[in-house]
Amino acid sequence: MKKSRILISTLCTLCVGVGALVAGAKTQAKAVQAAVPSGAQTVSYDSSDWTYSGSGSQSTYWQLNADSITYKGGSGWTDHMLLTDQFDTAVANYTVEATFTGTINSSITDEAHCGFVPWYVDSNNWIMVYAQWVSWDRPTEIRSIDLYAKINGDVHVYMMTYEGGAWGWHNTEEWHNNFTDGCGVLPADGFTLTVSKTRSLEAGVASDWFGIVAKKKDGTTFKVVDNIWFKVRDTGYVYGYDKPKVGFWCQKDTFSITDFSFTHNGYTTDETAGFLGANAYAFFSKVATTDLCSAIDTDAQGEKDALQAAYGALSAKDLSSLANVSYGGGKFNVMQAYDYYIAYANSVIAKKSGLAKLVGVDTQSTLIPLVVIIAVTAITFCGFIIIKRKSHN
Repeated sequence: MKKSRILISTLCTLCVGVGALVAGAKTQAKAVQAAVPSGAQTVSYDSSDWTYSGSGSQSTYWQLNADSITYKGGSGWTDHMLLTDQFDTAVANYTVEATFTGTINSSITDEAHCGFVPWYVDSNNWIMVYAQWVSWDRPTEIRSIDLYAKINGDVHVYMMTYEGGAWGWHNTEEWHNNFTDGCGVLPADGFTLTVSKTRSLEAGVASDWFGIVAKKKDGTTFKVVDNIWFKVRDTGYVYGYDKPKVGFWCQKDTFSITDFSFTHNGYTTDETAGFLGANAYAFFSKVATTDLCSAIDTDAQGEKDALQAAYGALSAKDLSSLANVSYGGGKFNVMQAYDYYIAYANSVIAKKSGLAKLVGVDTQSTLIPLVVIIAVTAITFCGFIIIKRKSHN
């Protein structure tokens, strides 16, 4: 009798535990939503956190110090970029800032440049924002704060500017000058450059806006560019979902880069077909914005078929973009949600068909069929023992 009671107690406890596991599986979070980084992020100057894009070697042109970076000098238009991917930049809004100080302290006899690469995906997709000094126009000060970009391997890109309350179109422009007449800043004087990237839509087209502020070392602002918009979706490049690196580009002087900061400004929350594309947006809308568990409980096979059909319509680029989707003020991995719902549908199908095996229906649904089988078996056995005990009484 004592053994029977122990067995009954053990099996009933197992039933409760299994029930909790099943309930927990059904109500678990569909995917882990990334925490939103807040404010200025810690900067690492360790060489393992930086990469080089250009001819020659990183050590020839760049030196990473304890809390600063030195460009050693050299010539190379759009060459010798120093980059890092240590920050959370995918589908993010962010600001980079640093102080650049060169060595030339008199009239420029050639040219010099220094500034940011605030968005770099690969050698065919990047954007530069930099100060320009030239011998042939105002050689004793920064001539302009320029933007130069390559999208899909083409340096003629669509830009639109908003500066001083006025809009301006610059179709298929190779670069855009933001003139700084009268600033009086030589390389040796140094200056602080701030570039803010804001992910947005313009006429339904995914884009980034870049705002620029340039200040003298005494804090005096000498240039503000409200926004420059890069329109690149219509070039065939689904823009904004790759995790971009950020970094620096300089040439034709030695520059010390100090007080570098990266500030995370949150994620864009208004995901639309303009950002994701029609198929990816439809998939995102179905998987991320609704709880499918109740629908799967009602028609597991139908919901599974619909999910797999939507998945089958996605391109490789769609799949890449869906790993980093801005949603609800955070960042969401839609593919994790898809995997969860497929696994849950498999468990419901297995339970209802009565054909679940201990190894699970597939590699994604091992746990739920197993605990369901244990639960059903345990409950049945408990009932059998209780009935048997009553019959003896």
